[in-house]
Amino acid sequence: MDHITLQDKDKVLDGAMAIVKRVVEADGHTLSEEEYRELTSEIMDTAIMAGGDIDDDSIEFYAREYVKHQFLSRFRRARDRFDF
Repeated sequence: MDHITLQDKDKVLDGAMAIVKRVVEADGHTLSEEEYRELTSEIMDTAIMAGGDIDDDSIEFYAREYVKHQFLSRFRRARDRFDF
């Protein structure tokens, strides 16, 4: 990795969470607010680690990828395992 870009996730978390919520609910899933916050943070980290940005298009892309790859059971298992 050439470099890591530091991005202030807190500034865009609420907007990103709205995008994640829309994508997840369009697929028929519902999460708690805490779960949406954790999932959004994870999606933002994924976008950053992939070398991208945390703009709206990136958040929507990765949220759709999570849904497409049946994220929910893995996400909930990880939450239970680490007892958030």
